[in-house]
Amino acid sequence: MRCGTARLPCSARTAGAWACTDPTTGRAYSLPCRVGAATAERPAREALPVSGASALDIDPADRLLACPPTRLTAEVTRSAQHRTGSSGRRSRLAAKKAEHGAGRLSPLRGR
Repeated sequence: MRCGTARLPCSARTAGAWACTDPTTGRAYSLPCRVGAATAERPAREALPVSGASALDIDPADRLLACPPTRLTAEVTRSAQHRTGSSGRRSRLAAKKAEHGAGRLSPLRGR
């Protein structure tokens, strides 16, 4: 089985991703840029689902929410509200703005 990857263009919404499709099974995956091509190819090449723990290990997931599927929307909303109101948010944003001003970050296409 051969897996083909294609780099998707960055956009304001996605910030880029790797798309990997197994031509035999048709399974498709979209993973963040930070995982790299080899990691993006692995799930389709092995033709296995990726568990939450594996997603944390190979880096396409930042964290897991421990809740049943029926509570997912509520937990995502609660988590987003908590993160938005965190005390370190302003300092992180200021640091990102400083990096951008120093030329180490570039704006996303489309902005």
